[in-house]
Amino acid sequence: MRIVWVQDKRAKMGGTRPRPILVQFANRHIKNLIMESLYKIKSLAMKFKNIVVAHDLTKKQRLECKGLMAQAKLRSESESGDFLTESGVHREI
Repeated sequence: MRIVWVQDKRAKMGGTRPRPILVQFANRHIKNLIMESLYKIKSLAMKFKNIVVAHDLTKKQRLECKGLMAQAKLRSESESGDFLTESGVHREI
């Protein structure tokens, strides 16, 4: 893991809010392990409860993901079987 850069330049001008950072992992497997374990942050000390971790997506990727989620929601309402969520494909039993 390596920190690539701090994204918010306003914090350098005396801002007090936390700054977002971009973190790069050696491979997708490590990233996926960390993303799947994020629920554990909520059980840590109070100072870690405000940590937010998200995928770094471009605006185009975010819009595409949002469209796919809307399609999947419509499909899952009208059909039974597999459906797509933000955490992956799920099978209805």
